[in-house]
Amino acid sequence: MFDTAWVALLGAEIRTVGNRYRGRCLVAGDGPPLILLHGQGGHLENFSRNVTELAQTHTVYAPDCVWHGLGPQPPFEPALIPTYVDQVLDLIESERLPRVSVLGQSMGGWTAARLAVDYESLVDRLILVNPQGIHLRARSTEPEILPAPGPAVRAKHLPALTDPSVATMRDRVLGLVADPTRIDDEVIQIRLNLYRRPEVNASLQRVMEAYMGGSSAPVYDHRVTEQQLHSISQRTLLIWGEKNMISPQAGRRISELIPQSELHVIADTGHWAHYEAPDEHNKIVAQFLAS
Repeated sequence: MFDTAWVALLGAEIRTVGNRYRGRCLVAGDGPPLILLHGQGGHLENFSRNVTELAQTHTVYAPDCVWHGLGPQPPFEPALIPTYVDQVLDLIESERLPRVSVLGQSMGGWTAARLAVDYESLVDRLILVNPQGIHLRARSTEPEILPAPGPAVRAKHLPALTDPSVATMRDRVLGLVADPTRIDDEVIQIRLNLYRRPEVNASLQRVMEAYMGGSSAPVYDHRVTEQQLHSISQRTLLIWGEKNMISPQAGRRISELIPQSELHVIADTGHWAHYEAPDEHNKIVAQFLAS
């Protein structure tokens, strides 16, 4: 049994942060800065089971990413990732943060990895939870093991936006987990309320179209290559759900490519490993940050 988001987030506050990208952000704790970046279609409540635990040793920032939740709504850019990176840079600047650790889940992991590659001096530790946006091939003669989501995936996810209801939202969220009992009505309702806001819904449909348009879409010009993984100098933690839609094989390959990295596979979890097994996830992250 998990606490409600309100109970889990006691001690955290919601601030409006940023200069060029002003938006909602959960902030908690006192210590070195740790930024949490949610995935495509998400919002800061995705981290409701993680923020206060990680805030015992760090100042945690969990923003709504651009075009998501109650986050900033600048003009749409189909390349996506440069804007998400720029939003994090703006957060770092506006909050006058020193070198930061960054945890990114799914699409947030893509942003986090690009930050580590492109802005090495700003990133201390890197944590990737079931990341997307990494261009992996097992062998030159084999297909990608971390493929770009295409139209078939988009068609499966789209009803939550075109017909937002309890039923369509439940289907969407249950696809992120291995065990449906770990999802409560509250997270369904939070996401449903956000998706029913006209400006949020319109932006999320544009994001989905850009993100799930296949490997020829502009966003995939910004994938992290195997050569760039080799160049990551930060100590890196990879967390993978055993039952994630992309096999832990991809996590093992990424871990082989990043020089100072370690991989933890969390049993019986899916794409939302951080949400399904928060105690194990938070312990792994805390130990990594303290080591």
